[in-house]
Amino acid sequence: MTKEHQLRIVSMLGLPAEIRGCELGVGTYVTMRVSRGDLWVTASSWLITDGDSVLAGSEDDRTEMAAALERFVGRELQSVSFERSPDIDILASGGLALRLFQDTAAADATPVSIRSERQRLYAHWGGHVSETGSTDGE
Repeated sequence: MTKEHQLRIVSMLGLPAEIRGCELGVGTYVTMRVSRGDLWVTASSWLITDGDSVLAGSEDDRTEMAAALERFVGRELQSVSFERSPDIDILASGGLALRLFQDTAAADATPVSIRSERQRLYAHWGGHVSETGSTDGE
């Protein structure tokens, strides 16, 4: 992931930005809503941590996962970090984090998609990023 791509993520989502919603979807999919866009977690195993404590993981009971995700609401989404490449960290204020881990079965997958009003960005394992120009009609 280049510095340019990291800045693009910050720009698209307007980071830091208040997390307005965080929902568990089908399976382990997660949608995080901020003022200027949405961040979707798809093909990934994940853990939600608060400092050194693990709150829930993608294999836990759905009630536990949903309760842990709810803790993101009202916090600031501060960054999407690729420092642990190929893994990805979605960091919120107060030490809360959604940590994504590459599943070897999904090594070619796109674990994070970011959608703003006019752009869509796909973050791939290992820090590769691709973009599309318009999200009209989606």
